[in-house]
Amino acid sequence: MKRIISAVIALTLFTSLGLAGASCVPIVEAKTGTIEVWVTDAPPGYEITSIMVTVSEEGVEIHKAVAEQEQEQEQEGEGEQNQEQNQEQQQEQQGEGEWITIPITGENPFDLTQLQDGLQQILAIAEVSAGKYTQIRMNVEMVEVTFLKEGEKDETTVEARLPSGKLKFVRPFDVVEGETTVLLLDFDVDKSVVFTGQGKVIVKPVVKLTIQQGKVHQLASVEGTISAVDTEESTISITPNGETEAIVLNVNPQTEITLDGEEAILDDLTELGEGNSVIASYYLNNLKATQIDAQSPPE
Repeated sequence: MKRIISAVIALTLFTSLGLAGASCVPIVEAKTGTIEVWVTDAPPGYEITSIMVTVSEEGVEIHKAVAEQEQEQEQEGEGEQNQEQNQEQQQEQQGEGEWITIPITGENPFDLTQLQDGLQQILAIAEVSAGKYTQIRMNVEMVEVTFLKEGEKDETTVEARLPSGKLKFVRPFDVVEGETTVLLLDFDVDKSVVFTGQGKVIVKPVVKLTIQQGKVHQLASVEGTISAVDTEESTISITPNGETEAIVLNVNPQTEITLDGEEAILDDLTELGEGNSVIASYYLNNLKATQIDAQSPPE
């Protein structure tokens, strides 16, 4: 069985259009976009129970190519790179261009194994200019791996060694005017996490990069009443105000739930009865609820 950890980087480019009348000169604005760094994981497996990653607060860096590099680095499809020292040498050879820093805005550290079943978590966001980019890199301050040894009941947590102290992805990608570019970075845990047998763990990331077009992580919200709760399937059905058909949302451990302003769990919402009210936020692409705020029926 193969276990994959995925980090999703969504780049959204918004275009401004200058308006001109008959005697006006059109105003040309610089073309910029918004880059969003997301992290996600596949369903858990094997003995690894937690991978806590702490990224440097300096942020995620992306490298924008100069015109000459844009012509030389035309590539399509998918690419797979081992994060070895030869990549660092390759990066140094590509000295021209501009490094752009995306500040960390999401949770840091984050547990990759908690981002399951299509759930994604934003890591960083910033506006960037349109054009061709060649590399992505980030400094990793700490990686803690928690695992369960065969035949033992108690988990073991160790600080893993990342040889370079960085995550580097060398692969050209474009930010296209008026479009969204999604970079899906899949980490193969089986190949990336190495147990030395001496109580030490080494993380040597193996990553496969897939480039997609189109925004896939759009948040939506719904306001209405709770019509059903299924704790076994971890779902909640919400009937929007003024409608009769319910929306079924998936709930996971990362979903923030409150009841009457207090922290709650899904079980607490099973017997609210008629007259309850709820506001929920969720991802349009997978109907994963990120937040549920419920109110009990008035007395």
